[in-house]
Amino acid sequence: MRASEEKEGATGKGEPYQRFLESQNINFDKWHDGIGYDLEALDEMTPEERVSIESVIVSRSPWDWRDIEALAHLDTPRSRDCLRAATKDVDRDIRLSAVQFGAEVLTEGEIAAILVEALDNADLSNGLSQALDLVEDHHPKEVEDTLIDGVMLRKGDVAYHFASMLLFIHGKIESPNDTSMRPFLLRFNTEDREERVLANNELKELIGL
Repeated sequence: MRASEEKEGATGKGEPYQRFLESQNINFDKWHDGIGYDLEALDEMTPEERVSIESVIVSRSPWDWRDIEALAHLDTPRSRDCLRAATKDVDRDIRLSAVQFGAEVLTEGEIAAILVEALDNADLSNGLSQALDLVEDHHPKEVEDTLIDGVMLRKGDVAYHFASMLLFIHGKIESPNDTSMRPFLLRFNTEDREERVLANNELKELIGL
């Protein structure tokens, strides 16, 4: 495991340092519940210990979302460079994690490119749900245009969520999970193109397109 491999070299480090290394041991419960590393331990370390931990994380390959979260929490010039590098990672989950945890150091163009790619290609079991969560706060024109196109081009279950997000963005529902317009949104969950066109026309009227 990661922590056991690294702990041998941690001689002389304080308790927070050791605690952080231990937190990198990911068991099933931590994986299932989406529990990250011990960020409070990072805050309690000496500056020298944080530099040491940063080097451990930076040198790791491949990263996972917990590494990205920790790098964002460290918020150093080196960690910010890593977050920018993560936007080019081959793993979509890492690119999305860079937006989730490090959006403040990314450009709007970098964020939009990551979200557009996910909206175009991901499915609900492989990154799309995370992308949609991020779209709630990040929906420049390129992202909104992708949602509009996807209402017609993506499969019915995805089109449902895209239409819901558009209603949210335009203030027609309180959240993307608002069920007040569910009967209308269910009309998008079809492969009947004629029905989808009719529902899409109504959606455009609702949001003023």
